[in-house]
Amino acid sequence: MKIQRIQKIQRFLAVFLPSLVGSFWVIAPAWAGELASWRFDASQNFLEFVTNEQVQPRAQLVPDPTRLVIDLPGTTIGNVQLSQLYGGAIQQVRVAQLDANTARIILELAPGYMINPQQIQFRGLSSTHWTVQLPSPEYTST
Repeated sequence: MKIQRIQKIQRFLAVFLPSLVGSFWVIAPAWAGELASWRFDASQNFLEFVTNEQVQPRAQLVPDPTRLVIDLPGTTIGNVQLSQLYGGAIQQVRVAQLDANTARIILELAPGYMINPQQIQFRGLSSTHWTVQLPSPEYTST
């Protein structure tokens, strides 16, 4: 009787365990953090963003057209505004999903404008709340 019970448990685990593990792999992307909010103050050249899980942003200045790209690894875009147009040197801020686990915030500069990447100041108010102070964009006449 004991052997039959052990065999039933082994058969149950042989069928149930792989499907249980598989279901965790299917829902794993949902465990990624989300970009909860962002705002850009064009008059102050100031970006602020908040995620619901800790994140370590990575940034780079990309040419043609010039834009500051901020990647948020382990983060999806969540339910946030995807873009906002501005009328000055910073033309647009938009949010995109770079890949399944990386949200991206893009600040696109107007043609002919440049910012000094050494003067960009990231500040982590916490592991989920970040500010980015941009220098004043300079017109370089491309």
